[in-house]
Amino acid sequence: MGVGGPVKDTLSDAERRDVLVRQILPHWTKGTAGQERPVVVLVAGQPGAGKSTLADLVHVVLDARGGAVRIGSDLYKDVHRRYRTLLERDVRTAGAEVRPDERWWQAAVLVRELAACGEFTVAEVLDAAVDAAIGAGLLALNDAGTASDLSMMAEQCLGAVPYLVLAVALASADLD
Repeated sequence: MGVGGPVKDTLSDAERRDVLVRQILPHWTKGTAGQERPVVVLVAGQPGAGKSTLADLVHVVLDARGGAVRIGSDLYKDVHRRYRTLLERDVRTAGAEVRPDERWWQAAVLVRELAACGEFTVAEVLDAAVDAAIGAGLLALNDAGTASDLSMMAEQCLGAVPYLVLAVALASADLD
C-alpha cells in the first residue's frame, strides 16, 4: 500500500481496450436497439441503500422495451484480470485499486452508446460529458461551502471527487 492509500493497479491502454471490446461491450450492450425516446435513469445513494437492487429492477423493465444498457463502474470489476487476486489480498482495497480501469470502461460504454444513435460524434459526447461531470463536481463543492461545520464540509468536498475523476477519465479517453 502506498502513502495515503492503495496503489492503483491499472491496465495498459491496449489491455483496457481489449477487455472493453471482447468482454464488456458484448455482454452489457447485447440486444439493445435505438429508441425514439430514450430513457436515462440515474441511481444514487449511500452504500447499502438498495441502489443495485433498484437498478436491476429498472433494467428489467427498460430491457423489455427494446433493450437497455446498464452503465456503472461496479459492473466491470469482475472482468479486471487482477481483481480476484486483489480481493483475496484485501477485500477493503480491491475495488479502489481497479477503479481507474472501471471508470475508463464506464466512460467508454457511455460514450459509445450515446454516439451509437448517430446524432452525435464521439468527440461531441465526450465534450458534453466532461462538462457535465465538471459541473456536478463544482455544484458539490459549492454545497460544501455552505456546510455548518468543518467535518461536514470535508465530507461534501469528498463527494465532489468522483465527478471530477470521471471528468478527467472522460477528457483523457481516446475512444476512436
